[in-house]
Amino acid sequence: MIPAGYSLLIEALIEAVWLVDPVSLRIVSVNQAAITLAGLSREDLQGRVAIELTATPEDHCFWEDVAAGLSHDIHSETLLRTGDGVAIPVDRRVSRVWIDAATPLYLVCLQDLRQQRRTEVELERLVAELRATLESTADGIMASDRHGRVRNYNRRFAEIWDLPEALMVRRNDPALFAHMAAAVVDSDGYEARLAEIAASPLLEADDELVLRSGRIVERRSLPQYQRGEASGRVFAFRDITQQVDSQARLRLAAKVFESSLDAIFITGADFRLLAANPSCERLTGNAQASLLGSSAKQFFHDPHDQG
Repeated sequence: MIPAGYSLLIEALIEAVWLVDPVSLRIVSVNQAAITLAGLSREDLQGRVAIELTATPEDHCFWEDVAAGLSHDIHSETLLRTGDGVAIPVDRRVSRVWIDAATPLYLVCLQDLRQQRRTEVELERLVAELRATLESTADGIMASDRHGRVRNYNRRFAEIWDLPEALMVRRNDPALFAHMAAAVVDSDGYEARLAEIAASPLLEADDELVLRSGRIVERRSLPQYQRGEASGRVFAFRDITQQVDSQARLRLAAKVFESSLDAIFITGADFRLLAANPSCERLTGNAQASLLGSSAKQFFHDPHDQG
């Protein structure tokens, strides 16, 4: 006979609870949460052998050990067989308690894990989408927590920084940071700038790094927020070597254009002037302002042209 106080006590608990007789292994009392979880009435639950509601070999072995006096407690995730025959995931803990010095019972506490499982599946989906996004971007991305520990980075980051296989296989933040500092031509300036960024969690920073490999890398650093507070930092690295080289070539071409002793002008598809160098101005006797927009045909004479 279960004292009324025990029934009132388990009824006040949020978890689903059974009280199980240690000899017959039958459920002698349940609370409303257990009725809701199992989808069975109180009458259907009370008097039923506990093992009938289990769905894993672990539970079968445990209750057999209880009957043999070999085990008294267990705590793990398992499956509960409900009234409609569906097995649902639960966190199950069984403990032996004593009503009095001579009367033991087994207290079975069950927590429904279905919502947690759905949340975990959704998180896995979001993480997979985030990983796919990180890997598809042309930038190298590295994320760190508020203490500067690396959370994640993508393959493009590893390519830009020429990370050795050992650093990609086994996480070692100090070794990673040392490798990055050593890869920069101005290592001291690089580390000093990182210290400035670390000291200002809300700072947004843009820098240009010259690597010993010959790459020129643009670094953008932004704070990462969680619930309105800075929770870490995201670094984006873009290889701008080709862009810088193209700009340098354009500047060189512009200098050649301006300093050439030959008269040079540039036209559009309609043969109207877009630009003219100083030599062209001297040769034609016209300032560039008057040359721009004029037709190139005016500078040429065709003796066979009857027009």
